[in-house]
Amino acid sequence: MKRLSVFLTFLIIIGMVLLIVFFWAHAKALLIGMLHGVISPVTLVISFFTNKVHFYSNTYTGLYHWLYDLGFFLTIAGGTGATISKTNNRP
Repeated sequence: MKRLSVFLTFLIIIGMVLLIVFFWAHAKALLIGMLHGVISPVTLVISFFTNKVHFYSNTYTGLYHWLYDLGFFLTIAGGTGATISKTNNRP
């Protein structure tokens, strides 16, 4: 199972590198979505206290909108999955 995880991670990294090299505009939307997914917990807390910060704000359209959403979702879902797997592996 661990080898499969390493292999899938390797494939994802290779795919992202190819995306960045050949399709920078698409990759930019995906990477910005991932960045916003990483900072989303902080953004959510700040949004409780001010109207100037929003938890989710997407200015992309078309395919770029979809890639931004994908990056945002993968980052949030991946962070949650990592937390769950760490708590289940405790002796």
